[in-house]
Amino acid sequence: MCRSRQNISSSPSSILVRCGFLASWIVIALALSASRLSTTCGAAPSCENNNAHSQICQLIWGIQKAFSTDSKTATCPKPAAEESTQEKKKRKNPLTRVLSRFRRRKASATANTHDLEKLYPTAFPSVESKLSSSKNKLVQDLSLAARERIPDFESRSSRVPWSGPGGKNSWKWWGSQQGKQTLVAYLRIMKWSKGETKFPFSLCKDGCGKEFAIAHTLEFREKYKPWCISPALKKENRKGFVYARGYSTTLNDKSKNMGGHALVWLHGGIHSAEDPIQWIRAFINALDRAVGDNLYRTGGKVGKFNTVIDGTGFSVGQIPKFHFVKNLVKIMQDHFPDRLGVILLINFSRPAQLILGLIKKIISKEVREKLIVVPDDEEKRRELLEGLIEKEFIPRSLGGTDDYEFDDKEYYDKTVSCTNAETTDYLKTMPYHA
Repeated sequence: MCRSRQNISSSPSSILVRCGFLASWIVIALALSASRLSTTCGAAPSCENNNAHSQICQLIWGIQKAFSTDSKTATCPKPAAEESTQEKKKRKNPLTRVLSRFRRRKASATANTHDLEKLYPTAFPSVESKLSSSKNKLVQDLSLAARERIPDFESRSSRVPWSGPGGKNSWKWWGSQQGKQTLVAYLRIMKWSKGETKFPFSLCKDGCGKEFAIAHTLEFREKYKPWCISPALKKENRKGFVYARGYSTTLNDKSKNMGGHALVWLHGGIHSAEDPIQWIRAFINALDRAVGDNLYRTGGKVGKFNTVIDGTGFSVGQIPKFHFVKNLVKIMQDHFPDRLGVILLINFSRPAQLILGLIKKIISKEVREKLIVVPDDEEKRRELLEGLIEKEFIPRSLGGTDDYEFDDKEYYDKTVSCTNAETTDYLKTMPYHA
């Protein structure tokens, strides 16, 4: 079931850059799945177990592939050896460690709400200092290369805005100042390389010109059309397992006029994937809308989102086969660079947190710090959520006042309509993402 592979990482700092958002999604899918498995999943599963365990093992392999920082091959984790009762008492439960660390951090945060910004800096918009002259030069050079080397670039880029042409809170993909905001995000992923880059990592293992990543995303947006809503997509997301709504708080006085990151809500337990292609499209559409909304509210200055994942009722059988999860990874790492703020994990069961503790050992510090486990205690949960989400968008089920109920007709109103065939054309025209 599990395979070995060649290492594709370069350094620990490149892990978040490469796969920060999407691999985090895989981490969450794996961890949440534990809530519906038997207690034997408290230990790492092996590939030889039943189908549910085998799917988890493949997910672990995928995470190792995305996050490994050494040259060793990724292997399936082996079941933990049996421990005596006395040994178990001596060994501190991973869940206890997770919660104790969280409580220490939370205790300091409640003393001063601005401490939240220190604990979770990526959860909030920031007023960035001016770029150095050398970085400004790289931005200018990449902007010029894109406009000169990509055919009909100006016209093509104007037709692929975030949220789609004419969509609610639509915002131009290329942006202002010759694409500066977009280019800075890509150059961060490229670690401000002065020469060739290996991003996108699956396509540029031997190095590519930096403008290739821009051309690659432009082609994706033209052919995939993430804003395109078909009857099949509406059917797949009829219950609203994923959607964009609301925004996070802002704690920095200088950034209050910018507005907080957009919010993407995932309620995985209410829906089992029926059409994997449209399941992926529902995700991508929600993220595209979130980026567009944040750019619209901030005048093109930010373009990020935080994600809230409610693990209630989630099971591994509700996600598509691993092949489709990997396709989702490729789309996100290639075309949504530097867009994720943090992921809030709510109603995360005890066995799921144990699995998360295992997974945290193989991911980078940067990614770990983007995962926030929201406590089950109602008062502590309320305090944390009010520090990270604008009060008007906190659902009543989580201690807030928002009574919002997803309605697919209302949610997808005034969006670009497409036929089912149009939303699958990319499988032929851009097979890399098939």
